[in-house]
Amino acid sequence: MKLLHHKLQFALIDTISELNVVQFANASVTSNAKELREFCVCFLMNAIGKSFIIKDVKKLHQEITSEIGRRSLFSSAE
Repeated sequence: MKLLHHKLQFALIDTISELNVVQFANASVTSNAKELREFCVCFLMNAIGKSFIIKDVKKLHQEITSEIGRRSLFSSAE
């Protein structure tokens, strides 16, 4: 099961875009998919400074938004 979980995460990572990153980020929280979650958080942080339009960004799980906020604070403080 662990191997399937791992392979599925990387298959999803290969398909992440502005249209589905929120859905995948939220799913990573509920399914404890750490690699997928990390990729989604990094994708979203990179999108902050660019002109990407992220679909359904207001639906992001609170855990994801907190992580992005935490990383943003620490990176700006350094």
